[in-house]
Amino acid sequence: LEFRADLLESPENLRVELAEARRQFPDRPFLFTVRSAREGGKFQGDDAAYVDALRLAVRAGCELLDVEACRDGPA
Repeated sequence: LEFRADLLESPENLRVELAEARRQFPDRPFLFTVRSAREGGKFQGDDAAYVDALRLAVRAGCELLDVEACRDGPA
């Protein structure tokens, strides 16, 4: 199940939204994605915010991370 963090209406609620999705689909593996605007998504943060989101996903137990190969500043 892909969790598109960049599409959340309130990114500051990422932790809550991810926990709720995991609760609703406990037996599904999660692919956590934060897609930058450059890659067709809506994420506007810098590299530090991007890495923070990925770390949160790991702590939340996401089995897979979709990591952009080229990160060089604001999305």
